[in-house]
Amino acid sequence: MQKDEIVGELKSLIVPFKGEGVEVSRATTIYHDLWIAGDDAGELLDAIHNRFAADFREMSFEKYFPNEGEVFPEHILKLLGFRKKAKWRRLTVGHLVDVIQSGKWFEPENDREYGDRSNAPLRRIEI
Repeated sequence: MQKDEIVGELKSLIVPFKGEGVEVSRATTIYHDLWIAGDDAGELLDAIHNRFAADFREMSFEKYFPNEGEVFPEHILKLLGFRKKAKWRRLTVGHLVDVIQSGKWFEPENDREYGDRSNAPLRRIEI
């Protein structure tokens, strides 16, 4: 299956969580862009496993997703400007495509390739 076809299939699995109008690309992050976390993230990974037989047993779920109780306070802190950097790593649709093609979970070799901006240089803003 081609990468674009897999992205389309993943979008169809994401729609029940986010609605029909959701925009999904390889750069889309599951938690940071779509706000899929906790039980919903687990259900999404189960759906991906059921559809593609991808093995997520080696994945450290807590590195990528907050639990249900952490989502709301984290969102409020971010909206108020108190949280500049998320505590969780970015998991993109693109990495999920690569995991599906390999058949099992692996950590991204290059976080920046998958949208992790935590190592990006800081920009100085003059006021």
